[in-house]
Amino acid sequence: MKIKLLVVFLVLTALLAGCGRGKSINTVTEDPGTKKEVTSTSEFQNIYRDWTDRLINVADSTDQAYNSWSSGQISRDEFAAETRALYKETKRLKTESSYNTVFNLSETDKKLVYYDLVTDSYSKALIQMNDFLDLLLTLDDEQIKTSYTYTKKVVRDQTDKVKNHL
Repeated sequence: MKIKLLVVFLVLTALLAGCGRGKSINTVTEDPGTKKEVTSTSEFQNIYRDWTDRLINVADSTDQAYNSWSSGQISRDEFAAETRALYKETKRLKTESSYNTVFNLSETDKKLVYYDLVTDSYSKALIQMNDFLDLLLTLDDEQIKTSYTYTKKVVRDQTDKVKNHL
């Protein structure tokens, strides 16, 4: 009898583990394999404005969720659930900026748009926000508070730099 239950359990587990595979939904508007080549300064600026605005929206939503959690309005689990979708957005931004877009600007154009400053500042802000949201579930309450304070400052400072130079 025990063997039959074990076999049934293993079969059900194997079936459930296979469910959902191959059914992922890609919410990025472009094919992830498609690389976009950017050659104009205005396009560079428009892309970074869009990415920065989206990152600021993630930061604002994270701030709202954090404030709700720290004031006791929502539980830690609800806070983590709210930030999971935000983490997915940072992953999309990282894919778009790191893998799907190639910037082919001349050296003169790069200087004109503060290329190094904009790309480095944006990258620092994105990485910090992504890391915080990724590690959130592994942190205790005090670590969340400390890490969030640092993340909020880094993201705000770096996105301000980007906005000021676009």
